[in-house]
Amino acid sequence: MERIINLDKKNTRAPDESMLTPGCLDEEHFLLLMDISPICSKKVFDSLRAYLVDGCSRKFVCEHYNINNGYLTVSLNRLNKIHQNICRLREFYK
Repeated sequence: MERIINLDKKNTRAPDESMLTPGCLDEEHFLLLMDISPICSKKVFDSLRAYLVDGCSRKFVCEHYNINNGYLTVSLNRLNKIHQNICRLREFYK
């Protein structure tokens, strides 16, 4: 049976794909994701690195980097979308 994915829906993702969580990425993985992301703000870059590589809490990241929690969420969602699409693409490169 063929799996159909509706790319028009915002929150469409396969159940086997993992979400990015605090401390889940090593430095190289993070840098590669950021390299293909539309995120270019140094403040956002540094805050995402602290969250995803160093495992800092959202509260600490927002306070330390002076970034709004809502904007951090939007940036994380963008990076998660890229991560999920890469997970989907892997099957085509086997």
